[in-house]
Amino acid sequence: MMKKELGLHVSSALGMYNLKSGFLKKKTALDIGCANGANSFYLASRGIRVDAVDKKLPAWLKTGDGDRLLALEEKGFEEIRELFAKNKFTAKNPNFIESDIMDFDLGKEKYDIIVANYVLHLLNDKNEKVWDPATGVRKQPLRLNSKLDLTAGRLRRALKPGGMIFIEDFSMDSKHMLDYYFERGELALMMKSMGLNVVINRDESILCKDEKTLLPYRYNVATVVARNTNVRK
Repeated sequence: MMKKELGLHVSSALGMYNLKSGFLKKKTALDIGCANGANSFYLASRGIRVDAVDKKLPAWLKTGDGDRLLALEEKGFEEIRELFAKNKFTAKNPNFIESDIMDFDLGKEKYDIIVANYVLHLLNDKNEKVWDPATGVRKQPLRLNSKLDLTAGRLRRALKPGGMIFIEDFSMDSKHMLDYYFERGELALMMKSMGLNVVINRDESILCKDEKTLLPYRYNVATVVARNTNVRK
């Protein structure tokens, strides 16, 4: 599911597509729900200017160059620390921004790459359960005016012609973990409905072990990569 790069776990959507250097030249990227910055550092190390947004950033990502270098060293991120020391990263790239994605101005045709890694499912109303955990039956249809749909539209508007969006999120049979998860193929259909060309659509089952009970369990992951094939006029 996840590819390990630069001492952090990077989205398999990025690894799956195997971004070529020609595509990356002079590109800009948006990483929503960036968490510890794994995807942001991955992209920045390839010369991409990255805006990384999360509602609550780890303190060490909000520090200046020197403090961030020390934090990386303390956390054992040696490869990132070395690249940071070689000026691969600066306090401005990745540009970490603490903000709710609903409040953040995504702009129009601003980004060549958009990454949404395990974040889109969080944009649904947690007080309104979609699935009945006892029966596993959907209690209501998908909502057309949800935060998810509104955000998806804003992401589409922010994507440049020729740009690509990389999504990885929980899929079918993850209902024991979340109030809401995506049906098989649902994310791909969402991208197609916005006029994007889906180049990768993959669902896989992941076997894990519960940290507390040590009992094995499975959850499903959807990986979608889509391109904006529109040409700038």
